[in-house]
Formats: sequence, structure tokens, C-alpha cells
Amino acid sequence: MILPLDNRAGGSEARQMQNTTDVYRSLQKRIDELPIPFPQAGNDVEIRLLRHLFTPQEAAVACELSALGETIPKIYKRTKKKGLSYSQSELKKLLHGLYKKGAITGGVEKTKHGLERTFSLLPLAIGMFEMQVDNLTEEYTRDFEEYLDNDFGKAILNKKTGQVRTIPVGSAISSANRVGSYDDIKKYVLQYPGPFGVMNCVCRQAKELLGEPCTHSDVRETCLTLGEAAAGMKRRGNARLVSKEEFLELLKRAEDEGFVLQAKNVQEPTFICCCCGDCCEILTTAKKLPRPVEAFHTNYFAWVNDELCTGCGRCVGRCQMDAISLTGPVSVSTGKATARVDRDRCIGCGLCVPTCAAGSLSLVHTDKNAVPPRTSTLMYIKMYLERRGVLGTLLLGVKYLFSGRM
Repeated sequence: MILPLDNRAGGSEARQMQNTTDVYRSLQKRIDELPIPFPQAGNDVEIRLLRHLFTPQEAAVACELSALGETIPKIYKRTKKKGLSYSQSELKKLLHGLYKKGAITGGVEKTKHGLERTFSLLPLAIGMFEMQVDNLTEEYTRDFEEYLDNDFGKAILNKKTGQVRTIPVGSAISSANRVGSYDDIKKYVLQYPGPFGVMNCVCRQAKELLGEPCTHSDVRETCLTLGEAAAGMKRRGNARLVSKEEFLELLKRAEDEGFVLQAKNVQEPTFICCCCGDCCEILTTAKKLPRPVEAFHTNYFAWVNDELCTGCGRCVGRCQMDAISLTGPVSVSTGKATARVDRDRCIGCGLCVPTCAAGSLSLVHTDKNAVPPRTSTLMYIKMYLERRGVLGTLLLGVKYLFSGRM
């Protein structure tokens, strides 16, 4: 049983500190039960990350939240059963405070009482870290970078199914080489009803706090959202809503600026990140791997026609994964070495294709068609199965069922 520290009587200062650590450890383990890992680190950096966003009292309440959105009355029953002495109004205030801090997420559910707010746990990324956009501190950023460079990075990059997938920029594919409609982002946006939103990039803000400002572009509004994700970030004050036409213009600007498009790994994504190799936490972490392509979901890779390539080198500077080099055969027309694509590093973003004036670059299908899950729920179920197997997933589901969490 986890009680708020205010309700614990007596005990030495050392015991009080131990109790405080215990509640954060319980929350760490609770978040680690989500589809996205939140592993324990040897230096407790993950506990420091939780302390940035949760007071001990808030952490105790968060331990009783689910991966699924729940209404305040349902959460209240569980916290009361666990001995947490909050009224429903006090609990509502606490949960709204955590939501505003980006420590948990919220939504809306239609019940017999009408529309009610719901709250649920967030993974660290994509989740709590991204919710710190416009509110990052240097201390939180340094702790996040330390965790990402070690335990957290190893955990998330070893997953078979990730939260994002790479989609080609619009001018890099055509109807002839399109794998599925989920790879044609322009067509998807044209058919989407909205709303549409855009907000600042938290990764670029993090790098600036660390004294490493982006050298790739001076554009900062590069996080694109759709549907309830756009509406929710607007409610939090982080996003501004735009028209469908402006949203399409933002996608075109991303291509012009040389940003890799990474969308939520579902067939109908609600966010599209416009990323560069300078700042993006996913790209910069994966670039350190011997075979970065293994960390990405993509249906394409770039291919060079040696006979057309002039060795101009524009594609080399355009590539955000350091996947292209001028090490191919010498061009007959220019006498320069032609471009070569490293298949271990190419993630099929297509940025190099429209850059090539000679038309020597194109996107080619990979051997396997990576079909994204249809919905977010199916994506997370797939992650659960990959992390824990069928039996482990069933046992975890039974645990939630009997605890009232689902």
C-alpha cells in the first residue's frame, strides 16, 4: 500500500526519505509495465526524471492510474481503497495539475453523465518528454539525455515495433512505387477532416538548452498534429490550430528544409514529426548504432543510378543519417566519384531524391512490406506481445482486470 507522505505518522528523517524513494520506485515500475519500457538504471536517473514532474503525493496517485483513460470517479474509488485520503474535488485538482505539467495525459469519454474528462499514464517517450515542450528545464533535459544515452535508449531501440515510422517526403514517391496509402502522407491529409495543429519541436528546445542549437534549420515549429492530438495540445496551450491548406504547406516546407518525416506507427497517424539529424532524439540516438536501419520502420531505401549520377554531392549534405557518400564509380561526364547509399544506414525518407538534379536517385521497395498497425490500440498490443510474450501479456491483463485498472 502506498500512502501520501502527509499521512504517515512518525518515523525518522532517513525513513521519510526512504519512503519517498519507494513511491518513486513504485511509479517507475508501474510505468515500465506500459508498452514502452521505462527500465531501472544503475544511477537512479529515471527516479530523478520522475521527481522533476511528480511530488511524492502525486506519484502515489499516479501509481493507481492505468494505460487506458479513466474518469475521476473510477480513479477515486481505487485511490480511496488504497488509503489515499483525497476527496473527488481534491483528486480532480491534483490530476488536472499533473496533466498541465505533462506528467500524465487526458482525454474525454462519453458516459451516462455526459462528456467526462479521463486521465491515464504516459510513457517517458513519446510521452512525458514531448509534453515538456515550451517548459523544458536544463536539469530535466540533462537527466533525459543521460537516460537516453544509456538504459532507456537501449530499451526502446531494441523493440521490434516502435512508436514511429519513417514516411517518404511527398515528391519522393509516385503511384508507381507507393507501397500503401499509409505511405502517401499528402493524400492522407487531404482526406482527413481535421483539426490540424502545429507546435514547437521539443528536441530542438532541448538542444538549445544544452548549448547545441540546431545548425540544420532555423525553423522551430515542426511538430505536426491531427485530430484529438491537435485539439488536446491546443487545450494545453502548446499548439496552434491551422487550416488543412496551411498544414499541407508545412509539410512542403519540411521537405524544402530537409526534415525527415516520422509519423505515429499506425495507418491513420495523429502526429508527424519533422526531424533533423542535429536534434531529433530518435535520429541522433540511432545514428550511433552500427546498423541504424534496424531501429526504423520503413518500406523504402534510396538507390543510385551510376550512369546518371554526376557526383555533385548535394545528396550527401541532404541525408540526415549519414547514409550517402561519394565513393562510387567515377562519373564519365564529370570525372568525379559517384554517390553510394549505405543500406545499413538508409531509412528511406526520400530527402535525397528531389535534391538530385540529374535524376539519378530514386526510392526502391525493401524486401518486406512493413504494414503499420491499423490503430493505436493494436500497435500497443503488438508491443506488449513483443515485450512479454502471449503468457506475460495475458497475466498482465488479468492483473489489471482484478485491480480494477481496465
